[in-house]
Amino acid sequence: MTAQVNVEPGRDDLQTLLNPEAVPAFKPGGTAPQKSTSEKKPANEATATGKPEKRKAQTVKAGAGQYRAKADGVYYRSGEDDEGDGRKLCGPLFIIGLARDFAGLGWSVVVRLADLDGNEKQHLIPRGKLVSQDSTRVLEELAELGLWISTANDAKKLLLQYLASGVDGQRLRLVKATGWHDGRFVLPDEVIGDAGEEPVIYQGRAKTPIASAGTVAAWRDGIARYAVGNPLLMLSICSGFAGPLLRFAGMDTGGFHIFGDSKDGKSTVCYMAASLWGNPEDYKLSWTATENGLESAATVYNDLPFLLDELGQAGKKIDVGAVVYSLSQSKGKTRSSDVGALRDHARWSCFVLSTGEPSIQAYIEKNGGKVSAGQLVRFIELNTGQGRGTWPELHGFASYHPLCTHLRDTAKAQHGAAGVAWLQGLVSIPRHELEESIKAAMQRFAHQYVPEGASAQVTHAAGYFALAAFAGDLAAHLGLTGWPAGDPQRAAGELFRGWVRGRGGAGSEEDRQILEQVRLHFTIHGEARYSRIGEDPSAVDKDAPRTLSRCGWREVNPVNPEGLKDKDSSYTETTYYVQADAWAKEVLAGVDTRRANKLLASLGILKTDASGKYSCNKRMPGHKLIRVYVVLPTLFSGDFLPADDDGAEI
Repeated sequence: MTAQVNVEPGRDDLQTLLNPEAVPAFKPGGTAPQKSTSEKKPANEATATGKPEKRKAQTVKAGAGQYRAKADGVYYRSGEDDEGDGRKLCGPLFIIGLARDFAGLGWSVVVRLADLDGNEKQHLIPRGKLVSQDSTRVLEELAELGLWISTANDAKKLLLQYLASGVDGQRLRLVKATGWHDGRFVLPDEVIGDAGEEPVIYQGRAKTPIASAGTVAAWRDGIARYAVGNPLLMLSICSGFAGPLLRFAGMDTGGFHIFGDSKDGKSTVCYMAASLWGNPEDYKLSWTATENGLESAATVYNDLPFLLDELGQAGKKIDVGAVVYSLSQSKGKTRSSDVGALRDHARWSCFVLSTGEPSIQAYIEKNGGKVSAGQLVRFIELNTGQGRGTWPELHGFASYHPLCTHLRDTAKAQHGAAGVAWLQGLVSIPRHELEESIKAAMQRFAHQYVPEGASAQVTHAAGYFALAAFAGDLAAHLGLTGWPAGDPQRAAGELFRGWVRGRGGAGSEEDRQILEQVRLHFTIHGEARYSRIGEDPSAVDKDAPRTLSRCGWREVNPVNPEGLKDKDSSYTETTYYVQADAWAKEVLAGVDTRRANKLLASLGILKTDASGKYSCNKRMPGHKLIRVYVVLPTLFSGDFLPADDDGAEI
């Protein structure tokens, strides 16, 4: 049975979403609660007694022999030996257990070794390598990590046998990407949440630059508080919080592209979102990459914000339009393995925040492409020049330049702690409660901000604003930001309405593009390619200029609008009669003709005949009866934009 969701505006689900005893809110000056993690202790970590932990000896039997792993190394004693530890094969090397992924594949031996400096390291050894022709490469890797290995003739063979014999140890799970796994959030160096019966080990090829410096309180007071009164900064930080929630909302990878003039603070607001998780300079990525490179990077940032800076530097080596689509698919391209079989698709779920001087649309069109509606509702374009600008509230600074300098300097010293604290709060919330609360918040946002009759594209885009607002409100409830209740939703709502106004309304983007194309055609070619009909409707005006590359005819009639004070003023309106071939190949070039005809007829722009057909029989100069498309004067005089819930034109 589907849960009923209350969508009445103003309802606060955050108080009932969390268990206050399980997830204490942060207090001024406080630090993050203790994290629950399955990470292993380093060699020099002290126990509760203040002394280094001493690892117990392990004994493994193989055939007639016996291996004994001690604090100073691994020893082998054959069945004929009765006394002593036997021969020493290598330095300290303990078998922790066997790991495999959630599909039961990728079995590997997990070992912990000490290098020649005494530093402990954890290492994964695929079991397939132990029985391959290249099995000695396993020992080379261990030596490269700093393990001392005996050079005796049979020492290598015995050591490989020792590693292959440890099959009764602890079971662990391998994951190749950061993010949610079985109720836990996996980061490269730690697992947040209950370790469970089987600890999780990160096996990704690359590490997300998650790093922590400073405290939650210092980040909140030095960065987050400056988002109050600055909607774009608040939405950006909220987007940073929204990364781990995207999959719970059931949404595709996507987010916002912030564009505008140089040096107006675009990169700074993106940096502040990055400061949630690490040093912004290390965490953010650049558009100066290849399409395949960005796809690979997305897997590294799974369930985290994906930040791309400086679109203008992308260059011609990357198809920006293709990147938008490929990232939003949340799944990599189909590729073959080295033996010809199909590889598993790379997968990710990322909340995207991009910046650049040009918009996505302008960049694609500048490089000879044509932007599609799908691209514009996946990377939603926010212009810093619209609305109140990037920095309407300076918080006592003389201008936004010193404010940006302060934020960047603070982020260098205070970063990462809030992101980890955020994950600690999320893992304590039952998933079904989190999903239901997100669904309710998104419905409330749509109820309050999405105009009635809006297209599916606008409704889809509203989901990214709503999710960011929910994340910001929940983070504020946890005490991570210090924001007044409801501020994130108000900021997201203001920017969403500005975005709707900027795109020309809440209708379909394809419909808007069709209307724009038709208007542009007649604006440019209305006189040059349409012969003016004279007083005799069967003849062309002899005094009119000669028409070249004719598409049809135009009929100009005087009008006298009601309410006009000057009755002598002369106004005209023009009706266009377009030949069938020209209509499809010139006016609607590259457009779905059926869709365009239906749209223009519904808007009262295209006249239909008595039977409802989109073209009409008409006697035109030099012709008897001919089928033409009749474009009415409402093309330029009509108002086709919906109104928002306040009655104002969007």
